[in-house]
Amino acid sequence: MRFWKTSGRPVALFVAATVLLMTLGLTFPGKGMINNGDFLRVHQSMPILTKGWEPLKEEYAYRNEEQVSPDSLMAGVAQLTGIASRVGSPKSMPMWTVSSVLLAIFLSGTFILVRMGLTSPQLRRTITVTVASLSVFAGIYAVYFRSLYEEAMVLALAPTLAAGIIALTQEGKYRLFALSSAAILVCKAQMILMLPVLLVTVLWMDPRGGRYRQKLATCLFLTVCGFSYQAYLAHFGEMSAVNNYNRTYNGIGWALQRSADWPAKTFEQRLHYFSENRLDMQARSSIYEPDPSLPLLGTSYWPTGAEISAERWSPATTATRAVQIQNAFDAGKPHTYVMRVASQPALAWALLRNTVATAWQSDYSLSHLRSAKTIADLGFNADGLSRWAFQLGALLLIVIGAVRRTATSFFALLCFGLIAPLFVVLGDGYYEFEKHMAPYIMLIPAFVAIQFANGGRRRPGILRQPEAGAS
Repeated sequence: MRFWKTSGRPVALFVAATVLLMTLGLTFPGKGMINNGDFLRVHQSMPILTKGWEPLKEEYAYRNEEQVSPDSLMAGVAQLTGIASRVGSPKSMPMWTVSSVLLAIFLSGTFILVRMGLTSPQLRRTITVTVASLSVFAGIYAVYFRSLYEEAMVLALAPTLAAGIIALTQEGKYRLFALSSAAILVCKAQMILMLPVLLVTVLWMDPRGGRYRQKLATCLFLTVCGFSYQAYLAHFGEMSAVNNYNRTYNGIGWALQRSADWPAKTFEQRLHYFSENRLDMQARSSIYEPDPSLPLLGTSYWPTGAEISAERWSPATTATRAVQIQNAFDAGKPHTYVMRVASQPALAWALLRNTVATAWQSDYSLSHLRSAKTIADLGFNADGLSRWAFQLGALLLIVIGAVRRTATSFFALLCFGLIAPLFVVLGDGYYEFEKHMAPYIMLIPAFVAIQFANGGRRRPGILRQPEAGAS
């Protein structure tokens, strides 16, 4: 037993780190680039020109046209990588350079984690479990490192965010947490929904207590970062009309129509089932239609919303019809949506029930990468654990919560198992649900770190203090 206390934990940490590196080596594709369904979001900022919905080539000739300003951290990194690539490869940009940068960020965060565990004995158990969880989910999603998806940056930053959470919640150190959290918030638009979780972590889980100025400053910094990024996206026309449509008509519609009970496990299957049974499904939700003369509940922006949007601007459309369509889109604005759901308990319950059931029943295979003949559909990633990625993450958090029985462990489980799926549906309905859940699943190591936070209490009024040696 004494051997475990003095030597076992470092050994366990080394084993976990070795397993992580081996897993990454086995699952990281040696060649090929996964096509990006949202290719414009990253490609338009790079000094190259690619084609959407086609597997990416290993390299592309540079283009001289002016690039669009990056609208995400991934786009910014890809743009800088492209500029830097001209030094060593003046004629064309090798795509492996982007993968190398992503891997470097990931491995740097992993190094920070392991170093923290080696220098602070009281952190070794937390970090060993965190690194072990990182092995599983990095293995599942390693294929993202061979893509230009914005989610790839979330995965790359996952170990750094976990390290930042551990530094804050175990040692009361804010800097790494603040920087890694800010980076996560600007990875892609939907990550603003992590802001409440991060703010609660700051306000609740500092083991030193007090320090209100530092807490307030950190919360203010993260809030400004998150909302400034959202304002930047809104200024450049970031998909707000699409999100407004989907959260109302796809989200509320499928919740009322109980899409979790349909014989479908993925978004594509649900979309097909709805298309085949549209009249029957819409009959279930007809009393909730914002405009009964324009039945849209259950439909998605692609294709229905796009079609009526085009009609809205057609010269042949009457003024009355144009106003009707505009009102249909306005029904999905965030404040209108929230007031509607809050004022109708039956609707709120339908959303809650259907979302939780959908999260647990979905198939999270990487088919949403839209690369049917590329490396994403072969081997470990598509046919192995990725199918059960959410369920594996939830099970891990349940086990840790049952062992630790602290408030923070249950908070992390609540955030991942309930709040994250609800955030997805509140943001874009059930449209591409599995794809939009991926960033939160990638952050399982961060949720694990929260479960070990010193802010948890085993008994009311008893705050666990940091162990000797913590600084």
